[in-house]
Amino acid sequence: MLTKDSWQLLVYISSQTDVYIFSGVIRNFLLGYVYNRDLDIVVKNINRLKLPAIYRDKIQIKRNSFGGYKLKIGMLNIDAWDIEKTWGIQQMRLKGTPYSLVKTAFFNFSAITYDFNKSRFIYDKCFVDFYRTHAMNIQYMENPNIPLCIVNTFYYAKTYLFPLKYELCRWIINNYSDDFDYNEVQLKHFNCIIFNIKKIRQLVNICYKYLPVLEKNKTTGALQLF
Repeated sequence: MLTKDSWQLLVYISSQTDVYIFSGVIRNFLLGYVYNRDLDIVVKNINRLKLPAIYRDKIQIKRNSFGGYKLKIGMLNIDAWDIEKTWGIQQMRLKGTPYSLVKTAFFNFSAITYDFNKSRFIYDKCFVDFYRTHAMNIQYMENPNIPLCIVNTFYYAKTYLFPLKYELCRWIINNYSDDFDYNEVQLKHFNCIIFNIKKIRQLVNICYKYLPVLEKNKTTGALQLF
């Protein structure tokens, strides 16, 4: 799934610190999807990492919104941040461990990480539930970017045809606001607008309409939006 240069970079970083592969690339790998827009990695002591001169002409580096770095190598974007700086870990005042990383993931399909150095998966029960049903749900309800979480939910529901479980639908209804700038959020994250405000309102209303039905069947029920 990686080019030779990006693989060698990952191996080089892992020679200096612990590396945990996180988020969409694992989900896509386990579900059989080849395409990935980016690669998220979480490391320890990110500011102590050193890259040899050979990579300086191959990599574009800038700060990202996680307080870490965004690396562009070829066509692949790599977001890297320090595990201690993970927002949920800081909010819950947890130790910077891969188990804390999994516990503070927003979506259930992100409640898994791959310990690159030890070649093992670390995951939570809610990820197992997702893998069994392919239905989206929430693992950790707090998030600093509510509008992006709402847009991402609809994006994953459309792209992968993932249905929504009750807790996720309820979270969307409770947190949706017309005051959010959904266009700006999408342009920053996707470089395009996937859902206009009319479509977003329509999808939120569908969640609201079917919430009572989902509430009666929380265990196996899920809403197929697309």
